[in-house]
Amino acid sequence: MELPDKETMSVRSRFYRIVAAISILLVLDRLQEILYLLPVYKGLYESYPFYIPEGGKSILQILLAVFGMQLLTRSQTRDAVSELGFKAPFWKGLSFGLGATFLMILGFALTNPFRLPDDGFAAVYLAGISPLAEETLYRAFAVGALYFRCRLPLWLSLLIPASIFGFGHVSSGSGLVENIGLFLLLSSGGLFFGWFYIRWSRNLWAPFFLHAAMNLCWQIFDVSNSAIGGWWPFLLQISAIIVAVLLTLKFTSGKEQKDEHLEQEDSGNADMPQA
Repeated sequence: MELPDKETMSVRSRFYRIVAAISILLVLDRLQEILYLLPVYKGLYESYPFYIPEGGKSILQILLAVFGMQLLTRSQTRDAVSELGFKAPFWKGLSFGLGATFLMILGFALTNPFRLPDDGFAAVYLAGISPLAEETLYRAFAVGALYFRCRLPLWLSLLIPASIFGFGHVSSGSGLVENIGLFLLLSSGGLFFGWFYIRWSRNLWAPFFLHAAMNLCWQIFDVSNSAIGGWWPFLLQISAIIVAVLLTLKFTSGKEQKDEHLEQEDSGNADMPQA
């Protein structure tokens, strides 16, 4: 029997890795619906506030994203955690998130009354645990795996997770127009957040603190129940993204990430399965 040549094996190995990465992303994206099929999980909503079951779901998403990266990279847990960006400089991400949202916070402070959240645990979930899970899954795992491990073009590595992220939130809208608006807003935001993750040297804390600060504004300024929130909150969100882009262009070059992407492509045959 004629064995496949190395180039054929490389293409096949890359294809399997792409399928695996997207499959893991789709499953974890729908983890809420999967868990809701379990009577135990469904019962938690009847006995506890929403953030108890959903907080558990978010933590499970993070753990499974780490495990998924282990499978794709055939690495130890600590290496997968590092590849996802958990070990990146924390202070850089914090500085970036606060700097990018400064005008947004100021804009809300001048126009909306400040109030402490009625339920502090809910605020911790919405502005902490949930953004961390989403950035881990859609940016660190999905964008990182598709770009660096599957060696897809950057635009496609950003577009796939961003589209899935946006589509997963359309049900939270109250009608067709709002759902379309949510999809466009969140999927385009996902493109930028994925780009921030790449440009800041796979620093998970950069998109996380930007995401967390934006969510926190919704909690402490009583903005809206929707991610769009009207024209003024929408403009403030756009301002935060613009400032984030400017900060990213100012303090990052992108050369390191391009070089790493090329290195992955050149070394693509190193971990091919042997016939």
